[in-house]
Amino acid sequence: MANDKPAVRRSAELSKNLIQWFDTLRSFFISFTVVALIIAMIMVVVQELQRDSVVMEPITLPDVLIKRGFTSVGTSHWLSNHISRISEAAATTKNQNSFQDQDAEVEIVVPGSGISLQSVTKALRAVFGLQQTRVAGEVICNDNACSEEKMELRLRVFDKNGMVIIPVGTFGDVLNQDFDGAGMEPYFEAAAIKVLEYLDPYIVAAYQFQTKKTGARDRAIAMVRANHADRAWAANLIGLMDMRAGDFDSSDFWLDRAIKFSQEDKILGFARPMATYGYSLHRRGQIDEALEVYATAMRTDPTYANVHYLVGLSYIALDAPQKALEAFKKAANLDPGSSRSFHQWAKAAAELGRNEVAEKQYSKSAQVGPLRMELYPDWYDFRVSVGTDPRDTVKAWSVNLELLARDLVTENCSLLLEHIEKFATYNNRLERPWQKGEFLEEQKFCEEEINEQQNNRYRLPIR
Repeated sequence: MANDKPAVRRSAELSKNLIQWFDTLRSFFISFTVVALIIAMIMVVVQELQRDSVVMEPITLPDVLIKRGFTSVGTSHWLSNHISRISEAAATTKNQNSFQDQDAEVEIVVPGSGISLQSVTKALRAVFGLQQTRVAGEVICNDNACSEEKMELRLRVFDKNGMVIIPVGTFGDVLNQDFDGAGMEPYFEAAAIKVLEYLDPYIVAAYQFQTKKTGARDRAIAMVRANHADRAWAANLIGLMDMRAGDFDSSDFWLDRAIKFSQEDKILGFARPMATYGYSLHRRGQIDEALEVYATAMRTDPTYANVHYLVGLSYIALDAPQKALEAFKKAANLDPGSSRSFHQWAKAAAELGRNEVAEKQYSKSAQVGPLRMELYPDWYDFRVSVGTDPRDTVKAWSVNLELLARDLVTENCSLLLEHIEKFATYNNRLERPWQKGEFLEEQKFCEEEINEQQNNRYRLPIR
């Protein structure tokens, strides 16, 4: 028994040491976690202070709308969703305001302290004079009966300039129709445009340009005349519109102003007007001169994907498919959401006989970015040329053509019919049956815009 006492003591000491070691390790991890959380909170606070965000507050509603199931928060979400759609449709890389619903703001509370991330952020904004833009509002009644057609959304924007009231107009005046849930979509689009007209007019101009709505050029010119902070972007947009219209003299003038504005306003890496001017030269047949301008644009901003895409088009014009492929590959790598870059990459690869690469990039083009109907005829012909069954291509073409129709605007009716005619031609190459019936409800809209002869020629077979 006596011989066992030293062993017992050693075992007790070992246990004590292990307990002390685990206590030390636990204290270390607790301290590390606390320090990490503090650092994380500091980083989040700094990001919140630097972020150019706009908070969307709930919109006050009259009782008549609340009884119909509308809510203040839901109405605010409806408006912010339309703002997001317009911003996305503008398809610009210019920095934009980040719109955030108030109930979606990050709220982190330090346990036992009563201190939250939002309270700290708001306090610091007040100390440093960093105003956070907020949008609030209410739907008001303009008559005693609070009739639906006389209701009006009035928005209030709080920013560094104080409070600005933005009247949207009555439901009846804006919609010119009876109020109902589905019919309110155009009203909230109009409200979203009103907000953006004040906060970021360039987004509205770009949106009008991209969706072929009127007013884009006038709005951009007004921004230049007002010496708006985004006047370089506005001048570039005017130059782009004039270039597409074939007015090269006016385009050159505005693009030159865009370059000068960017230099005066110290906008670093603003390669867009140079890229647009290069493509203008390309359209005039001055390919070598265009490549020289593109080289300057790439030195200004090596990460600007569009200029690499335009370089690829110039090399296609020069019948240099290998150089074109390299340019389109660079554009696709810089902008993985660019469907057209993958499409042209596929075409260049097919011309060089790199069939596996071509098929892969055709597939990639169909998966990313906006719908491109131009993809499918090229993909179909490529598959036929290499002996691959093209039916999947036509099937995908049909599905995406229906998606295109759902997003129609008036100016796109002729474009839709053009795609329908081309689809029908390729569909018949597969000897697939032509089924009768309407293409989609949206086709009726187009049928009102064209004559009866075109209606009879362009009917899509539904499968």
